[in-house]
Amino acid sequence: MHVLVHIPTGLATPELEIMLAAAQTSIDEGNETTIVTCGGGKGYGCSLNTNGLALTCGVCKSMTEKGLAALKGNFARLETPATIAIPPLKPARAALVQDRWAIKDHSIEGVDVGQAAYSSYIGQSRDQDLEGSLARRTLNRLLATSEQLVPWFRALIQSKKVDKVVLYNGRQNQYRPLLRVAQQENLPIDIMEFSGQEARCVYIFRNQLPQDFTVLQEFMENCWKNFKGDVAEVADYFYKYKRAGGIVNDHRAYVTGQTRGKLPDGWDATKHNIAIFNSSEDEFAAIGGEYDKTLYTNQTEAMQRLCASLADDPEVVLWLRVHPNLANVHWSFAEKLLLLEERFSNVRVIRGDSKVSTYDLLDACNTAVSFGSTMGIEAVYWGKPSILLGRCVYEQIGSVYTPRTHEEAVGLLRTRNLATLPLEGALKVALFWSRGGQSIPHFTGARKGGFFFNGKQFSKTKLQQWLYAFAKCFEKIILERGVNYGLGSSRKRIEEYRAHAQPSR
Repeated sequence: MHVLVHIPTGLATPELEIMLAAAQTSIDEGNETTIVTCGGGKGYGCSLNTNGLALTCGVCKSMTEKGLAALKGNFARLETPATIAIPPLKPARAALVQDRWAIKDHSIEGVDVGQAAYSSYIGQSRDQDLEGSLARRTLNRLLATSEQLVPWFRALIQSKKVDKVVLYNGRQNQYRPLLRVAQQENLPIDIMEFSGQEARCVYIFRNQLPQDFTVLQEFMENCWKNFKGDVAEVADYFYKYKRAGGIVNDHRAYVTGQTRGKLPDGWDATKHNIAIFNSSEDEFAAIGGEYDKTLYTNQTEAMQRLCASLADDPEVVLWLRVHPNLANVHWSFAEKLLLLEERFSNVRVIRGDSKVSTYDLLDACNTAVSFGSTMGIEAVYWGKPSILLGRCVYEQIGSVYTPRTHEEAVGLLRTRNLATLPLEGALKVALFWSRGGQSIPHFTGARKGGFFFNGKQFSKTKLQQWLYAFAKCFEKIILERGVNYGLGSSRKRIEEYRAHAQPSR
């Protein structure tokens, strides 16, 4: 069997260690193994280096080489093309990369390269509506990279007679071309993913994206059916761990800095208090597909319509807990949420950087609302009726309300003493995210202390650390904050929104 293993970056951990482990396993099994790495030359753009900075690229390639040097046995090595030709931004191309929905719909040879490029761009910039002054330029680079990788991977698979493909995640622009081409060629595909704290938390998805609802639900149900231990004990640990600030499906804890026991000023327990835990909307926009099929166009529209429809009930108060991950996001989709108090008398906005305790707010509210964050299912575990207005993996497990119309959503929010739904779904989620993964050979370690491949841990030299830090600071401070946001149109849109908004106070 000829197995192709894709390792396009050395910067991401534990991705690098997991993909090296997958390659080593293929070698150990006696397969003909080809490892494809990134050529990383002129014109490239990827989710970890959207602007193609040479310093970032250099450190990435160096880390990849360290990883490959730790492999044992025979394998072939190929690099993607040395350079990427970036198309000029002529009218048709410019129109494509400046329209969110146009680029999300863009494909070549049946491969959804536009959605992948969009995902890579907003993953770094958070600019979901493409307001940045660099948006067109950066998206053009990302899109060009994917567009030219599609025929390259197709030719490689056909000429080398590849029998199986192994890659990581598959969502962003450096991964999606290979995933889709392999699917079109009807090859078996292992899509590796990691979610959790320890090395045992590796997930292997067969032929489907890890974000696919159906696939995730099948994983969850299988985990539930096959688990032999104490589910209640696992769930109790999981939800208490989350509540204490533990990291599960993210890279940071969002309750750090909040004051335990602190409720927002003006809290009145005699009112019908509805706590709305919004999500980082740009993260869901980056996934696309089923995640775009929502009841409301966006969370701003949802809040506006809900506030307006509930304005006739003076006993209802909507407390919008802005996700802490949006504390330093200043694009208009995030800023508009902060202006809701100027328009509606029945909403109170708790900013992302507020010291108010998310979990004390949850404990004190009458009803919890979410758009797909874990707070929606955590609310169920802690005994609150939970209403889901977005899309997520736990939407069909019977523990949250999933209104299909605005009128249904308003009716649920108006209901005093809304019944809680069965707890089983919350137990399934906890079990899946705690025990749904698996251990794989050659991969060990944990987030605390780091991850290892074949007992080796890869780290940057001091010079590489300095160069990489300089590159990321330049990218974040100069390019993103200074040029992309500072010269972008977000501020203008906010002022237009404020000027046209009609207060209901």
